[in-house]
Amino acid sequence: MKKRKTLLKIGACLLFLNANCQELVISSQQGFLNYNSKEEKLTKEESNKFNLETNPQKVTYIDQLAYYADQISPNLKESAGYDFFQGIQSPFDSKIWIYMERQKIGGNYILNKINTSNEKIERIFSIKNENRNQLVYKPIAWTNNPNEIYVEGLYLDSAEEHEGIWKLNIENGKLDEIKLPFKLMRTPLFSKDRETLFCVGTLDKKINILHGNTDIVYKYEIATQKHKVVNQNKGESFIINGWKNDVTNKTKNQNQAKASNIDYYLPWDYNKELCVSRHGTPAPSGLNNNVGVCNIFSPGGQHSYAAIDFATSTNSNDNVRAAAAGTVSFAGISGSLSTGYGRLVIITHSDGTRTYYAHNSSILVSQGDNVSQGQIIAKEGTTGGSTGDHIHFEWRAAGGNASTIGSFKDIGQPRVDNRYRSNNSTSTPTPSNTPVPVSPANGATNLSLPINFTYTSPVNAGAFRIQVSTSNSGWSETNGFTT
Repeated sequence: MKKRKTLLKIGACLLFLNANCQELVISSQQGFLNYNSKEEKLTKEESNKFNLETNPQKVTYIDQLAYYADQISPNLKESAGYDFFQGIQSPFDSKIWIYMERQKIGGNYILNKINTSNEKIERIFSIKNENRNQLVYKPIAWTNNPNEIYVEGLYLDSAEEHEGIWKLNIENGKLDEIKLPFKLMRTPLFSKDRETLFCVGTLDKKINILHGNTDIVYKYEIATQKHKVVNQNKGESFIINGWKNDVTNKTKNQNQAKASNIDYYLPWDYNKELCVSRHGTPAPSGLNNNVGVCNIFSPGGQHSYAAIDFATSTNSNDNVRAAAAGTVSFAGISGSLSTGYGRLVIITHSDGTRTYYAHNSSILVSQGDNVSQGQIIAKEGTTGGSTGDHIHFEWRAAGGNASTIGSFKDIGQPRVDNRYRSNNSTSTPTPSNTPVPVSPANGATNLSLPINFTYTSPVNAGAFRIQVSTSNSGWSETNGFTT
């Protein structure tokens, strides 16, 4: 009897795992949805535990991705003059990775294969693309063939990052396009058998790559070239989070883009106040040192990546300033003057993170320039896929591939409809008024007179104050202080 109960429990667990293997998790503004790919049935997630513990903005792909060289191997170094872009690990042999590098300044790119057991690197191809006007192919998943991967087409330093899916033979470099009958708005997720892809598109008649809705979910069978709509809801923001057994697997270690720890400053003139009209994804968290609320902008329609829009007045021609020191890796028209980023400046910083400044009316720096924090790099505007004057700012991981997050010094992560005062000054800052005490320590008691105060410098001595409290009846104002 005991054995029978054990077998029943094992059977129940296997059924549960099998169900999770074929359930796709989709997040929406209304909560989580589960799509059973076998029964083609969509249901609302009812588990409070799942709803509370699952990040609706995180995507878990079927293969392990790498966003930095050291996520493949601590010994892997980028090629000279190149940044790491993205890699994928083989599900057939965990020692095999395919990874892409892109030129630090320029559009040339390389696709490599590495065996981490012996650190042997094989070049699949190297493409010259100096003007960034050719599609490049980013590895996103393996097919069910050990010698074939799926790649996504994109244009470097551009908003056009989801331009189609191809199969790539890693032995001979041959590309075979998968002709999708719809426009991708995000990188797709593949089925466990790697024969079907799921992706989000848009119901918008005019596609807005940067700000458009992701309000329709498609299922596309690669072999039959047939597709169907899984779900649609005009104005929604669907995200395909992954297969449920992967999403809920606490032991599955998925690489992520690293947050940048550089001190960034708000990208406009010192002491001037601007409102946030859109914030990004993931949603801001932590410190939020604003100077008020605007009561202008609604919380809907945020960026689906880590970008922030700071609203400016029409034709204000405000200065756009570098948020941190770095090297200009791109300065020019990205997309066109009516689509995409318009006039764009990209700065690469000391940790490899890139910051984007888009939709400018004019650009005041050139590719390859070294710029200081607070330097004027452009004039704000509304070029590209923009509906009004603003400063579009975003963080990207090294190479400009994955969105990452940072924060502004003493400000935090800006929220929509909040007002912020710029701290971006190129002048010498006022010395801190909170020096570190050497002796006596803060809160020291039972001290003998006289008391000698020692503290670290610099300090603004004209405004510095020492506060002492005492219960000693022999202490009086006449004792005073000497400096």
